[in-house]
Amino acid sequence: MFQRLPVSHRLKMKKRVLIQLNIFCEQVSPTELEGIILEIPGVADAAVVGIPDALTDELPRAFVVRRPDSPNLTEAEVEQYVAHKVASYKKLAGGVKFIDVIPRNAAGKVLRHQLKVFGEKSPTQ
Repeated sequence: MFQRLPVSHRLKMKKRVLIQLNIFCEQVSPTELEGIILEIPGVADAAVVGIPDALTDELPRAFVVRRPDSPNLTEAEVEQYVAHKVASYKKLAGGVKFIDVIPRNAAGKVLRHQLKVFGEKSPTQ
């Protein structure tokens, strides 16, 4: 009834990027932080990923797309806005980076792996 598949037809498991961030042993949802960032009038799009850190496991780093009518929005403004709305361990300690577009797949999901690799190459603020 069951046949063994040849090696060429077997499925391979790929590494999956976890969506939850681990900060001081607390689970933090990036979508919660993204929702808060999107409340800022000058933000068109945002994504949050965890950047490795020796002390806290991960630091949340935000990647933000500015609206064309708000070119003067600064990293400090985004960090301060989020800091007033979240607990201290959820603050954007990994910093804020402005980019032109958030990478997404065909279904519209954020390609967090690409942002995570990009974030690891950039120095932490």
